[in-house]
Amino acid sequence: MTVEIRDCLLVLGRYSEPAPDYLPEAMAETVQIMRALHRKRSGAAPGRYVRLHASAPGRDIVDERRTLRSIAAHWDEAAAHVAALNYGMEHNDHDHSEADPCPGAEATASAVPSAGPG
Repeated sequence: MTVEIRDCLLVLGRYSEPAPDYLPEAMAETVQIMRALHRKRSGAAPGRYVRLHASAPGRDIVDERRTLRSIAAHWDEAAAHVAALNYGMEHNDHDHSEADPCPGAEATASAVPSAGPG
């Protein structure tokens, strides 16, 4: 399973932007993944590869497990953050061609199980 998750993070890197630096690290990692996932699902063309913070090199299996549990623990909060960002973009007078197309953050939030014991 770890290999599949790593592969998915590599694919999402083509749809990613740098992690937001105004959020705590674990939340920023989750928001970065969520925004890349939404961008890919919306049909956006892949762009220049940006390494997802959660897939940083040099991590061992224990680090990866810890990171995945953190992402799961922050998923609902990240979904609310991304939904708020998208709401603001929809109501601003700027060119939406560069906006992050992340519709349905609420639906995505329910698709990922929360971090439980284990």
